[in-house]
Parts: sequence; C-alpha cells; structure tokens
Amino acid sequence: MMINLKMRLGKKLTVLFLLIGLMPFFLIGIISYNTAKRSIKHSIVERLLFVREMKKDQIEDYFKYITEQVKLYAKDRMISDAMEEFTAAFFLVEEELGTTYKANLQENDDILRSRYVYQKENTDGLSDNAIELWWPRKFATKLLQYQYIAANPFDIGKKHHMLFASDQSTYTQVHKKYHKLFTDIVEKFYYYDFFLVDAKTGYVVYTAFKELDYATNLLNGPFSKSGLGRAFELALNSTEQDFVTITDYAPYEPSYNKAASFVASPIYKDGQKIGVLIFQTPVGVVDEIMTNHNRWEAVGMGRTGESYIVGDDYKIKNNSRYFVSDKDGFLKELKENGYPTETIDSIVKHKTTSGILEIKNDYMQEALDGKSNYKEDMNNYLKRSVITSYAPLNIKGLTWAIVVEIEMEEAFSSLLYLRNVNVILGVSLIIVVIVLGVFFSKNISSSISRIVNNIATTTSELATTINQQERVASQQTVSVNETTTTMDELSASSRLAAEQAEVAAMGSERAMQLSAEGANIIHKMLDGMNYLKERVAEVADKILNLSEQTNQIGKITSLVNDFANETKMLAMNASVEAVRAGEHGAGFSIVAIEIRKLADESKRSVAQINTLVEEIKKATNNTVMVTEEGTKNVANGMELALKTAEAFNGVVEAVTSSAESAKQISLNVKQQAAAIKQVVEAMNNLNAIAKESANGIGQTKVAIGSLNEVSHTLKEMV
Repeated sequence: MMINLKMRLGKKLTVLFLLIGLMPFFLIGIISYNTAKRSIKHSIVERLLFVREMKKDQIEDYFKYITEQVKLYAKDRMISDAMEEFTAAFFLVEEELGTTYKANLQENDDILRSRYVYQKENTDGLSDNAIELWWPRKFATKLLQYQYIAANPFDIGKKHHMLFASDQSTYTQVHKKYHKLFTDIVEKFYYYDFFLVDAKTGYVVYTAFKELDYATNLLNGPFSKSGLGRAFELALNSTEQDFVTITDYAPYEPSYNKAASFVASPIYKDGQKIGVLIFQTPVGVVDEIMTNHNRWEAVGMGRTGESYIVGDDYKIKNNSRYFVSDKDGFLKELKENGYPTETIDSIVKHKTTSGILEIKNDYMQEALDGKSNYKEDMNNYLKRSVITSYAPLNIKGLTWAIVVEIEMEEAFSSLLYLRNVNVILGVSLIIVVIVLGVFFSKNISSSISRIVNNIATTTSELATTINQQERVASQQTVSVNETTTTMDELSASSRLAAEQAEVAAMGSERAMQLSAEGANIIHKMLDGMNYLKERVAEVADKILNLSEQTNQIGKITSLVNDFANETKMLAMNASVEAVRAGEHGAGFSIVAIEIRKLADESKRSVAQINTLVEEIKKATNNTVMVTEEGTKNVANGMELALKTAEAFNGVVEAVTSSAESAKQISLNVKQQAAAIKQVVEAMNNLNAIAKESANGIGQTKVAIGSLNEVSHTLKEMV
C-alpha cells in the first residue's frame, strides 16, 4: 500500500500506525487460521479413521465369530443327531398325521390360507399370485405349517414359544426333544432363526421361529431363490467339511421382506453330508455396532457423524442416523432429493433404512472396489457436505464397504468460531489503532508544528534584519564611493600644490604671487581636509553600525542552528523509536529521515550564513583599521596645511626665507601627496570590502530565503 506523499503528516502517521498495528494481526490471524484448519482437519480425519477401523474390526470380528460358531455347531454331535432325527420324522408326518388333517381338510386349508393372506397383506413388493406360489406342494409341508404356524396358539412373532404340538407323532417327539435347546441358542446369541435342511431332498425339516419358509423345499420351492436358498445351495455344493458361507442382507419374503442374511455350513456324519445348518443373522446386531446403540457422541461422532455399511447392491445395511434422530425431517429430505416414493414408503412401513435405502456415489464405488481413503467436502446421500472416510470390509462371501462421515459444518464449527473471533478482534483493533494513531500523530505533529513555526518566525526576522543590512551596506557603498571621489580630487590638488611649491622654490620673485595663490590653495586644502575628515568619520560610524548588525546576524543564525539541532535530535529520537519497532516502524523511520534531512539542510544554510557573517566581520574590522589610519593621516595633513599657511604668512614678512620655506613646503606637499595616495588606496580597499559585504549579505539573503522555503514545506507537511 503506497501512502500519498501529499497527505499531511498527521494523516500519514495515522495510516502508518494503522499499518503497523494491523499487519502483524492479519499475518498472525491468517497463519493461525490456516494452522488451526490443518490441525482441525487432521484431528477430524484421525477421528474418522479411528472410528472406521474400530467399526470395521467390530463388524469383521462379529461375522468371523458367527461363521466360526456355525462351523462349530455344524460339527456338534447333537446337531448331526437332530438333523437325522428331524429328517426321518419329517418323512413320517404324512403317514402319521395325514388322516387327521384330511378329516377337516377344507377348514384346515382355510386356516392355513388365512395365515398366508396375513403374510401377503403385510409384505411389500409381492405379486398378486404370491399365495398360490407359496401354497405347499408337499402334503407334509402343509401338515407341519398348519400344526406349528396356523394352528399355533401363540401370536405371530411368538410362534417359537410352542415347544411341541398336541399329537403323538414322531416329529412332535423330536421337536419336543430339541426345540428348547435350539431356541436357547437363537436367543442367547441373538440370531433371528435356526434352520436344519435335508441335504438329499432340500426340505427345511426344522426352524426355530416358524415362518412360512418352514418345511418348504430349497431346491425347487417358493424360496429356493432367496438368500436362504442361496446359502443352502453353496453349502450343499461345497466339498469341504469346514466350509461356511454367508449371504448378503436382502429382502426376505417369509420375514415380511425385511433384510435378512444367512450363514450356512454343511453337517457331516460318518463322512457323509446329511444336511445343512443355517442361521438367519439379525440386522439388529450390525445396526447396534454401527450406531453404537444410538450413542454416536460416545465415539466422537458429534451431532452429525455416522457410520454405515453398503453392499455391492448399494443398499445400506444399518439404520441411518438421520432416520433415527429425526424421522420426519429425514423422509422429507429423501423426497426433496428425488428418492423414489416406493423406497420412502418401504422405510416408513418397516421402520428401518437397512436393506432399503440405496446409496450410490463415486467414493462408495471406490470403497466397494477395495480402496481405502478419505475425502472432504463430498455430498452424502442427503446432499449434505461431509468429510468421509471409507474402506472395504474383509468378510468372506460379502462385498461390503464401511463409511464413516461427519458434516463439514460441524467438523469445522470451531474454525468458524475462530474466524468470527478474529473478525471481531480485527474490527476492535482497527478502532483502537485509529484512536491511538490519531492521538499520537496529533501530539507528534503539534510538536513538529511548533518547531517549524519557530523556524519560520526566526527566518522571517532574520530576513528583515538582512534586508536592513543590505540597505545599510548599499548606503555605505555610496558613501565610500563619494569619499573615494573626494580623495581623488584631493590627490590631484596635492600634486598641483607640489608643483607650485617647486616653482616657488625656483624663484623667490614669484614667491609673493605664488604664496598668495598658495595661501588660497592651502585654505581650499584645509576645507577639503575638513570635508575628508567628516566623511572618514561618517564611514567609521557606518562601519561600526555594520559590525553591530553582523553580530546580530550571528546571534540569529546561532538561534536557527539551535532550532535545527533540536529538530535533528527529535528526528533521531523518532528514528530510534522506529528501529525499536522493527520492520513495523519502517514507515515512521522514513518520515523521521525526511525531517532529519530538512534539519541538516537548515544547519548547512546556517553554516553558510555564519561563514558569510565572519567574512563581513573580517572585512569590517579591516575597514575600521584603514579608516582610523586615514583619520590620522588627515589630521597630519591638516597640521601640515596649517603650518604651510603660517609659512605663507611668513613669506610676506620675510622674503629672505622664502626659498627655504618653499623647499620645506615642497617637501611637506610631497609627504602630503604620499599620505593622500595612501588614503586613496585605503578608500579603494574600503570600497572593495563594502562591495564584498554587499555580495555576502545578498548570499545570506538567498540562504535565508531557502531556509524559509524549507520551513514552509515542512509546515505544509505537518
């Protein structure tokens, strides 16, 4: 930022203080803001990575645990025995219970059909002929579903509480033997259901929860293409006894199209594969792990952070935090973001987003492709800007990815607060700096202004005195010129008197005549000498006056020199303060240097004036000495002239002594001529000195004019 050089010093100082005060603040503010942003970003990313890895480990450990558990149970002798007994009993059902059922066939079929109707009415996405597709093809299936589902006295969802049917069939006895053990396993380990499937025929010979998949065929029955059917098929086709497989969560019709996942392992006995053990895994466990039992803040996820799992079908495998926290607002946002109405209705009906909500974006695809990374300022499934961290899950048989993210607004809320605080502090600092800058700049400007005013007053007075000196010097020059002219005339007269005295000495006869003429000349010479004496005295007075005025000039220049020294000291002090301020005082240092330059220039001008005054003093002193000598010579000349007059009077009385008198007069006149010549030379010197004094005074006047201009310039700056 360039400061306008035409600005007054007060404004320059205010701007300078403002720059000195604000530049460090803004630099520190920008640096601290960027540092805080990097630090906050690093902290958020580290937190997201921590939560991601923690949840990743929990999910992988959970599925590793249940797969190992299924393998362990599949090898258990009790399970293999139960598999054999349930299979054998299953194929005895028609023989043992068929007659009883057929006795009330229509009524029993109607009771069973009503259960199917209930299932259809409470399941989304079914075809109109769903009941016909479900209807049992094998009589044994119808018998068991009637006994343990339709005729079961317990409410739907609690059918597993019936330990056995009221008949005495083999199947009932086997069911009575194992059902409590198996339901305990389901409840203890939070499974949804427990299946035993015959390896040869594909029939589900036992389930714990008793849904419509009970007693159906998984090779060609209505649910053979479901997750349960795929898990059975994979386990059936495996050749390893330790084989275990898991299917992804997908809508499952017997569970009202809620998301279901299945873990399956083959059951061997005596080296022969006799069946498949299948567990239906609960959605709730995965949901509780991912939502931390709906306590997101406890794992550092704040108000908007969440973690979720997405499969290769792009369906979320747990509840969205937005759905749990604000169901109505969540559904409204889904609608605003263009999600299908069927999806929204299904979420409302099933009261969950698991297996229903589809999330498909670039970073989700990267995660499913096996990449781990984090990204900021990404749009999530609600088009909210988030920082996200994602990674693939290592679960055999599943292509899943875990995502942990938090909204940008919350993540950088502390940074926003810091920015607002900096803005408030910046505005406050500007006000304080302006107030202090105006206060101090006024003090400094007023001090400099007083000094400048004093310099201006002094230079004005000095200029007036110099003008007076210039007028006196001019008058002196005129007087000296006049005296010089008179002395030239007197020199000519003295030469003439010498000639006349010489003529008088050559002939006494003409002495009387020449003496009379000489007397007249002597009288004239006396008059000229008196006039010369008066002029020389006047020159002496004027020279003394000039000496006094030059002394006054010396005093004034001494005062100006003192003011210049004070100004320089003030500028030096300001420079010292600017140096103490470091780079922040650079601007003020420039102003101090300019003031110091002006003070140095004033001091140089005063030095020039002092030099000229000293030269004037020397010339004046020389003139005084010459004038005093001339005065003495004039006095001697007058004495000689008086003696000459007396001699001429004696000529009249004594002609005899005229020759000697003439000789004496000639001698005296020659001496007088020499003295007058000296006076003329002294007057010429005095004239030259007067001219030099006039020139010196002119130069002093020019220097004072320059000093006056400098003081006016400084005054304008202030």
